Amino acid sequence: MTKSLAKRKLAVLVAKDVLSRIKAEAIIPKRGVYLRSRKLAVLILKSKPGIELQKLLRMRKAPPCTACAIGSIFLSIVRLRNEFTTRFAAARNWEHHQPGMTIGSYDMRQRLHEAFTPDELERIENYFETDHPHRMTLPAIMNNIIKNKGTFNP
Repeated sequence: MTKSLAKRKLAVLVAKDVLSRIKAEAIIPKRGVYLRSRKLAVLILKSKPGIELQKLLRMRKAPPCTACAIGSIFLSIVRLRNEFTTRFAAARNWEHHQPGMTIGSYDMRQRLHEAFTPDELERIENYFETDHPHRMTLPAIMNNIIKNKGTFNP
């Protein structure tokens, strides 16, 4: 499946944004976690219902988020393109009665298809999450996307 030029351009923008967010320590890459941020959850709980998530992610002192490759890409797409309200985010971890940020995998993947094919997302996740000999760090994955003009091609 060939990606459109618009999708490839967005993928490059997203990869660059992920790298800049890692450098700024706004994204902390971690295997096994789609997206988690206690501080972002507290902001959501204190804000009016349905606020655009982009507004919170673009704050001067944006709260750090722990995320896997998929979660990191999601955060950057929302930062760049918006159209994702906090009503999609569960801002409370009811099991422990503590604020915690959780967004389901399905909601994330819907946004990810704006820049990546399902096959690419599967490969990105596999190269980041699994313990095979060709495992890649998140910066290496993002640099691969930039080098290959918007396509993940390890």
